[in-house]
Amino acid sequence: MKLIAESGSTKTDWVAFSNNSGTDIQFRTAGLNPHVLSTSAITKQLFESDQLKSLVTATKHIYFYGAGCSSLSMKKSVKDALRAVFPTTKIDVHHDLDAAVRSTWTGEKAITSILGTGSNCCLFDGKEIVQHKPSLGHLLGDEGSGNHMGGNLYRAIAYKEAPKEIIDSFYNEFEFQPSELVTLLYAQNKPNEFLASFLPFVKTKRDHLFIKSLIIESFDSFVNTHIKSFDDHQHVPCHFVGSIAHHFQPELKEVLESNGLIMGTVLQSPLEGLVNYHKR
Repeated sequence: MKLIAESGSTKTDWVAFSNNSGTDIQFRTAGLNPHVLSTSAITKQLFESDQLKSLVTATKHIYFYGAGCSSLSMKKSVKDALRAVFPTTKIDVHHDLDAAVRSTWTGEKAITSILGTGSNCCLFDGKEIVQHKPSLGHLLGDEGSGNHMGGNLYRAIAYKEAPKEIIDSFYNEFEFQPSELVTLLYAQNKPNEFLASFLPFVKTKRDHLFIKSLIIESFDSFVNTHIKSFDDHQHVPCHFVGSIAHHFQPELKEVLESNGLIMGTVLQSPLEGLVNYHKR
């Protein structure tokens, strides 16, 4: 049996499958980003999953694709944690961009992006990633992501830059006081997840001019910072993976078209594409 994990900052989706069986086992655990969690913290999270522990004996190969797994040290952190639970299993750890590229792969040159809690982007030549602008993460980057949009909303609420009806609706829905905004944010162990948690509110208010502008500006920032930095960006399809790309696809398409870019495939999750890739 093979086990694939697709991990972001918020959650990790797992699928266990066999090339000889049509029945897949799918489940979810907490996010396992090595930039946010130590090796011991990741190990603890893994051991808390009864489903994972039930698969130890049968699993021959793990393919782990994760946010934050861009460097050798971060990959080693995740691999060491997995090795503690799966001591005899072959383990490969890949960056989440590899998951995005492999799940949307058509054999042609493309720009592939992740727009979820965080964001990332690369140029893929059909065989390998040939250009990649490093992500600066949730503190300085994540343009176009849930963290970015949620942070822009939070700032507009705190500074009273949002229209009164948006501010009133925000406080009615989340039931905390204006005086608590700063304290709540800086008390979070995972502030990126906290800010991204306001995206359902953004989605329900997407037709409001202020919120529509907030969404468009966030995607514009992503396009200008990342996609336009790549060679031939106007001549190759732009593929997207992630919940933000999926849920805000109309706004994303609008931004791409206004910048003369080609909309490609949009997937909420790369898992199905990854299973097909590893069954080849």
